[in-house]
Amino acid sequence: MRVMPYSLYDRLLPCLTRNADSNQAIAMYVLKHLSEIPTCSIFQLAKQSHVSPSSVSRFVQKIGFEDYTEFRDYVEEELGRNDVYSFSHPVENRPFSPPYSREQLTAFFQTLPAMLEHAFSTQTCRMIETLCQTMKAKPNVYFLGLRSMRMVMEHIANELMPFGLVATMIGEPKEITTPRETNALVLFSMHGHYFRLKPPQKKQELIEKSDAVFVISQTGNAQGLPLIRLGKCATSWADSIVWTLLAEQVVYTYKFLT
Repeated sequence: MRVMPYSLYDRLLPCLTRNADSNQAIAMYVLKHLSEIPTCSIFQLAKQSHVSPSSVSRFVQKIGFEDYTEFRDYVEEELGRNDVYSFSHPVENRPFSPPYSREQLTAFFQTLPAMLEHAFSTQTCRMIETLCQTMKAKPNVYFLGLRSMRMVMEHIANELMPFGLVATMIGEPKEITTPRETNALVLFSMHGHYFRLKPPQKKQELIEKSDAVFVISQTGNAQGLPLIRLGKCATSWADSIVWTLLAEQVVYTYKFLT
């Protein structure tokens, strides 16, 4: 299997940003008609994209799949993940709405403590301290996560670089080439997606590359690995604040250990 991003969008993105060609045409159609792909044959996709079936075959291999069947199965799994974890932003969860009065804004901000107070526990903070101690002790630190976690990972890495931490962001454990005993691996997984595909193999891939693995997630799905558990909020904007707080707590904890 090729080393590729986990998200289907991450796989399609390079094709979407290039000049118009058959790959862009296929990627655009897939993106706009995602729900149709699991029941769409390679010939139907070729016809709808105005390309040849051989172009579709080359396209799916280009974005990291062995064949069209594997690609179609992956799309079906991606749709299932989206249904389970609901990435949508419901209108009723909109932070600010007209008329944007001071009273309305104040009422909104007063909801924040109740939304966030369960996100962090004393155990969570202790585990963050253990993580930071481990990152200081290991010569090689790797951050692994989906595209949605990129900002959190980059914030921690950039803020701690002046304090001696060089964290390498990776898309697959296979990218790690340093000795296992020298590595600390941190998996950022908001909804536990990483373990949804072939769970036993995924855990094995992690522990084969590092003898110090930490999972940071809002679910309990850590496959028995050390877990830094964040509470799940009722809205996407509150979850965003939780992960910003997580990043800041890691940064400050690491600094105070220096």
